[in-house]
Amino acid sequence: MAGLLEESNRFEKRLQNFQAILPDELKKKHETFSVNLRREKRNETRAKKRYLIENSQQVDISSEFNFKVEPLAELYPELNGDKSLKQKFEILKSIFTENKIQSESLMILDMFKHWISLDRFFLLFHENLDENFLKVLIEYVDFQIGEQAVHDSTWIICNILSGPAEFTECFIKLGGLEKILNALSLKSMIVSEHIFWALANIAGDEMEYSILLIKKGVIGVIYEFLIEANIESLAMQKVALWCLVNISNAWAAMPPTELRKLLIILRTMISIESNEVKCYCLEALCKISHKEDSKVQFVIDQGFIPFVLRNLKSSEESLLHSSITLIGNICAGTHLQTQKMLDENILDLLLPLSDHPSWKIRKNIFWIIGNISGGTREQCEMFLDHEFLNVAIRGLLDYSYEVRLYASYIFTNTMHNTDEAGKMKIIAHNIFLGLATALADPNQEYLVNILEVCYYLLKAGENYEVNPITQLFDYSGCLDAIERAQNHSNDIVCNACQTIIENFFGVEEVIEGDFLRSAKTLIE
Repeated sequence: MAGLLEESNRFEKRLQNFQAILPDELKKKHETFSVNLRREKRNETRAKKRYLIENSQQVDISSEFNFKVEPLAELYPELNGDKSLKQKFEILKSIFTENKIQSESLMILDMFKHWISLDRFFLLFHENLDENFLKVLIEYVDFQIGEQAVHDSTWIICNILSGPAEFTECFIKLGGLEKILNALSLKSMIVSEHIFWALANIAGDEMEYSILLIKKGVIGVIYEFLIEANIESLAMQKVALWCLVNISNAWAAMPPTELRKLLIILRTMISIESNEVKCYCLEALCKISHKEDSKVQFVIDQGFIPFVLRNLKSSEESLLHSSITLIGNICAGTHLQTQKMLDENILDLLLPLSDHPSWKIRKNIFWIIGNISGGTREQCEMFLDHEFLNVAIRGLLDYSYEVRLYASYIFTNTMHNTDEAGKMKIIAHNIFLGLATALADPNQEYLVNILEVCYYLLKAGENYEVNPITQLFDYSGCLDAIERAQNHSNDIVCNACQTIIENFFGVEEVIEGDFLRSAKTLIE
């Protein structure tokens, strides 16, 4: 694997040469430095519903509720009188579950359909949902009862499944998944969108549910809708792709046949002129290609790269972020996959984005550069010969810690992937001025990386009779900073500082005037 994806393995090799600085406890470093892909978030509705659940005392819907049930109160006197909202809701549920398929139940079903999608009413369902009610609701997913009943029941179900995960568990246990998949096979447009939404909520809850949907052939069903039937409804396309994004969490369990269908869907949908659709496609591709070289190659072979590179000029931040993440996954693949992106001039394309206001985008750009600097020797040299070297040095001082950390890994990779000439090239770009400031950073992981870079840069000059780099190091303020860092609360940092001082500054060295003048010129 290229670059930071092999960080844990490469870290073990570093310890052999840097043992005095980094003791064994840091072998438990990051398992991988692949980008932390966003976990599936429920849609905005779920966030609002969660807020209502946590702040239930602030919601008063009694008057609106009473108004809605007035027509039924004439038929069911028990709805009248001085009863609490919960008691009346329980009565409605009882009428609904006991009088199956009768007009009153269908009226209540229609009432529930309107209520559950309203934030102020969802709390009633959340607090009073029981297995019997859900079981009866699932029975209404039957076209023999009528398409409208299936439409109403699936709408209620997809909203219920946007609630807590235990609702999903109960729904699957009661056989609801098989019921909605059977209804989906009839390809009713007014129902299918609700079912895809329900499936997306199921897949977004637990990894095991994503695997279950793969085994149930949901990818193939979506393929039939979007590719074979060529459904042009944008709403249907978006919810089906959202479902695929959540299913893609289980990319490791995806058989090759299902993966090919998924890639064909994404390849077709990604050309649609909708930023939301494009983002769904890219997010699914990011999940598929995460930490898996063979699936990265699938993405390359399907021809996604030109489209992704075009998106680097987008002003839409979500589209830009997803595109950069996918590029990062490709560069984290094999050396050949990394080279594929270099052949596309990825360094030139990313350079204008290196000062993007979003720290997440800057972080991912440095993650990509870190994968390049950790690739082959030739790939590392391409970075050193590019303007990105200056950008990466500035990144060591970024206001975002995440960005600084990823910038530091660019240079720890470079230290092990270039020769003395490469290290001198870095020194000539005034990195010591940045390192002097970086050494004051309190964060242990970042500070250890910076100390490692200092160690190997100093080591590059140890073959000289008088190490010239120590003079630059001292003049730039790095030595003073390391002496201050010896008082760090972490023993690893203290040991690293002491090792550098003992190895390179244990003997007083004479600073000759001519050399000092040249050092000033180089730094300034």
